[in-house]
Amino acid sequence: MQIFDIKPTSFKVSWGPPQIPSESSFVEYQYFATATDGEITSNCTTRYDVHCIINGLRPDTLYNVTGVSCDLEKEECSPLLSAPITARTQPAAPKHIQATVLTATSVNVSWAPSPTPDDSGSGKRRVIVTATGGESISRCTTFDETHCRLTGLNPDTRYSITVVACSAVTSECSTSMEAPIFVTTQAIV
Repeated sequence: MQIFDIKPTSFKVSWGPPQIPSESSFVEYQYFATATDGEITSNCTTRYDVHCIINGLRPDTLYNVTGVSCDLEKEECSPLLSAPITARTQPAAPKHIQATVLTATSVNVSWAPSPTPDDSGSGKRRVIVTATGGESISRCTTFDETHCRLTGLNPDTRYSITVVACSAVTSECSTSMEAPIFVTTQAIV
């Protein structure tokens, strides 16, 4: 069994070639994702494909994933693996990003908080704000805040700003859900 295309609230589960018994042409695959805290179970079922997408998952949460192959004529199911495999969903990216130019060399960036898991203290996340303008790059990092100040910028320069959230558990970062925002720092007069 393989897990791929991992996103904040879903991932794709696949099992190699179909395991269709010679005496039956009606096989169904069922996959289950259970959060390791035991709270949420999501599943998907497919009849003719060997993969499906499990939706409704929590961001940055560890799941135990199991699967069964069911012969619908015999009404029998057998596990695809002897033990579950684990997968962690990506962190959710911050949304509603705004930037306010403060001076010729600084910008304040704010955002709406992204959902965090509430399991085993892993709710903390690191947020990285990056401003790119010409040859200049500036970053600020914060933990569980909804704003960050970029400093050391060049005056009268247009900057592209992106914001991503990173898991405190795995250090994996989200992909930016929104297009970069652009600001131009003040000119020195």
